[in-house]
Amino acid sequence: MISSIFLIIGLRSAGALHTLEELLLSDRIINSVVSYAVYLRKFFWPMDLAVFYPYQSTYPSWQLFGAASVLTGITIAVLFFWKKAPFIFVGWFWYLGTLFPVIGLLQTGIQTKADRYTYLPSIGIGIMLIWGILYLVPKEKIRKIVLFPAAVIVSIALTILTWQQCGHWKNSVSLWSHAANVTEDNYFAHNTLGALFLAENKNDEAIVHLQAAIQINPFWDNAYNMLGVAQVAQGEKEKAIAHFLEAIKVNPYNDNAQLNLGISLEEQGKNEEAKSYYHKAMEINPANAGSHYHLASLLMKQGEKKQAEHHYREAIKSNPDYFAARYDLAGILANQGKIGEAIEHFREAARINDSSFQALNNLGVLLEKQQQHEEAIHYYRLAMPLEPNNPGLHFNLGVALGNKGDFSQAIHHFSRAVELKPDYEEALRALKLARELQRQNQ
Repeated sequence: MISSIFLIIGLRSAGALHTLEELLLSDRIINSVVSYAVYLRKFFWPMDLAVFYPYQSTYPSWQLFGAASVLTGITIAVLFFWKKAPFIFVGWFWYLGTLFPVIGLLQTGIQTKADRYTYLPSIGIGIMLIWGILYLVPKEKIRKIVLFPAAVIVSIALTILTWQQCGHWKNSVSLWSHAANVTEDNYFAHNTLGALFLAENKNDEAIVHLQAAIQINPFWDNAYNMLGVAQVAQGEKEKAIAHFLEAIKVNPYNDNAQLNLGISLEEQGKNEEAKSYYHKAMEINPANAGSHYHLASLLMKQGEKKQAEHHYREAIKSNPDYFAARYDLAGILANQGKIGEAIEHFREAARINDSSFQALNNLGVLLEKQQQHEEAIHYYRLAMPLEPNNPGLHFNLGVALGNKGDFSQAIHHFSRAVELKPDYEEALRALKLARELQRQNQ
């Protein structure tokens, strides 16, 4: 009980509890009564378990009446027999008491219940069962004859159920698909499936689930936003814009919807409108790296390089592993002659995405300008498998090798550059010079 009180105090101080204006007390009571009975049923028959149960404000009258009758009947029986069998009093009120903080009277989150809430309360039901069996079957001989086979059968049944349930956890799609199948109107499960399919570029499947989420809950702004993202990927840009606007209408503080709408408008050439939505996204969430990055890119197109540099830096401050922001900022700094700082950002870009040919090649070029031949050669060689037939890369590597004094390898790469691009005049001149220098050093 003391731990329950501390839990309530903690939830309240964290602002996790819903107010009575958000959820009516009558709805909470109804949900709590049904949840107590549902948890009890799942203890004895653990079927249709789900990772998430959406909140229900209404229940069929038969379900409420049945749940209330079961709870009332058990409580009356417990109070009637508590002197003869005090263990049932302890077990029952253990169950009721330890579930109380999370039963729904003090509502947190958007779930109506959660199977994990029953771990500790189930001890109470276990107390009632174990001591109850010993009380009802006092003779040890009968216990051995009846209880041992019964325990084996129950253990086998629960093992099979556990194996089946564990199978739903093999991956996220399986887990949330099961949740959507065994619960009703589970918009959160459909929304999550939409996000998972979107991340895998399975846009058709994502759209199906996101539309299902919206149909169940028309006020779920994240579903509108992700549906818009999926439609952009499908080339349905007008539909996407409509859904971004709907997300903002439902929740004006959805910074990602503001950002995505700005991106879509910029693609249509509506730069000033796009800029306003980027700024709105930043006002809502100053740490939204994407809004800073896309505003910076737009400012670059408009020639406002100083402001663009500021927003690239803000994007990196919010997300140090933002490859595109690192890469673009490095380009600006290189053009300003700030080679040392540009190298650091290209180096970070190459670390974040070691399959970016441009980042590796550009880093090599700048390192070569700084006379850091060994490191330049290192990054050119990392870039080579990505574009082995790029004449410019062979030329750059040849220059670095020549400056290091490795004329044989330099000649090889200059020759390769000319082979790939016969009219490559710089490579032809470099090849001639490298051969002369090699002869002089022999």
